[in-house]
Amino acid sequence: KVPIDGVIEEGSSTLNTSALTGESLPREAAAGEEVISGCINLTGLLKIRTTKEFGESTVSKILDLVENSSSKKSRSENFISKFARYYTPAVCYSALALAILPPLVRMLAMGLAPEWGDWVYRALTFLVISCPCALVISIPLSFFAGIGGASNAGVLVKGSNYLETLAGTKYVVFDKTGTITKGTPDVTDLILANQEDKETFLKIIGGLEFGSEHPLGKAIYTHCVKNVNGLLELEETEAKVGMGIEGKDTEGNVYRIGNRKLMNSANIEISNIDLKKASEFEMQGKTVMFVSENTNFIGAVALSDTVKETSVQAVNRLSRMDIDVCMLTGDNDATAAAIAKSV
Repeated sequence: KVPIDGVIEEGSSTLNTSALTGESLPREAAAGEEVISGCINLTGLLKIRTTKEFGESTVSKILDLVENSSSKKSRSENFISKFARYYTPAVCYSALALAILPPLVRMLAMGLAPEWGDWVYRALTFLVISCPCALVISIPLSFFAGIGGASNAGVLVKGSNYLETLAGTKYVVFDKTGTITKGTPDVTDLILANQEDKETFLKIIGGLEFGSEHPLGKAIYTHCVKNVNGLLELEETEAKVGMGIEGKDTEGNVYRIGNRKLMNSANIEISNIDLKKASEFEMQGKTVMFVSENTNFIGAVALSDTVKETSVQAVNRLSRMDIDVCMLTGDNDATAAAIAKSV
């Protein structure tokens, strides 16, 4: 993890910023660019010149927010606490007076038997009857039960005052990455050029991404393993920083998977039809990776963060309750618009 905010002095790498910005796909970072604390360096070595002290860095501010969000009590809890602060001592002193004063009056002023046993019994009865258990205990207990039930369902409520406020909810604002979506990229579409066989294509891209630590590479490899038996075996593979992967099989054929920069560097021409399809996917917020065999373009694979199965159901239920649903995200406009439309 990047420990403190700063500017990259040397090196280039891929950064996972999903925990901070909500952007599900990793971003490329090179010398001269700013990086914020809390994001995760996935590939290359970076030398960073820090620009803020730890106390002023992004991750420190987040920690401060969490630590200082004390569990504030609701209005009803505050009222009961204030009520109990005066009522409880008053009842206790009254019970004590009931146990002591009448016997003394009987004994000293009236010359009668004090009957201590009877008056202590009456004082205890008064104490039990006067204790507003249902009122004083039930309100905090109901909030404890509510917060506990919510946490059991995976919902963190920072205080009972927030739970009470939920009763009057008019708007619900969701984060995108990891809330509406799964938070990890998946293969969504394939572009096959020149009637390329789908199974062969999957074996090629799965073989290229075998052992990849990049989130996109892992997603492609997982997809291929699920859908085909056996992957293309490559003798050697080389990661092209900021572009993709190049590999060679036992027969000397060279395969590549990566962005347009990789295709251009190898002088591989992509047809206008396939470029148009790729551009359409990119407008939908998807990341497109192009694939080639030797000097021929053979296809492309599109990936994006996918919506959770329960998201549509949740949004529909909230809408039926006359609650307006909003989505906030640090991701790019195209991806945000595509996810919002799908739910």
